[in-house]
Amino acid sequence: MALRTRAYQDAGADAICLVGVRDFAHLEAIAEGLRVPLMLVTYGNPDLRDDGRLAELGVRIVVDGHAAYFAAIKATYDSLREQRGIAVDNGLSASQLVSKYTSPDDYIAWAREYMNVKE
Repeated sequence: MALRTRAYQDAGADAICLVGVRDFAHLEAIAEGLRVPLMLVTYGNPDLRDDGRLAELGVRIVVDGHAAYFAAIKATYDSLREQRGIAVDNGLSASQLVSKYTSPDDYIAWAREYMNVKE
């Protein structure tokens, strides 16, 4: 990942989003020599909880996951159902709703294959 991030920087990237970083040693290896700001998706990884250290390594944005995204999908879904006079409470949580109408198995496979995510 370190070579790829440097290549992105050298190609003119304004910033780089990182997913699948395991811990600070991994992040340090990736961030070495980078000058562009980093966005880090941690999915709540407890090994990446030191805000000062993250800032020193160039991390400017930390995203713990996609809860806000799922909540927005659920709110939109419920609002559209209500506008059409369809019962809003269908018993599905935001995560269940997303799983019902997307292909989560494909996304998980792609995350493992292309981003080295091990969940």
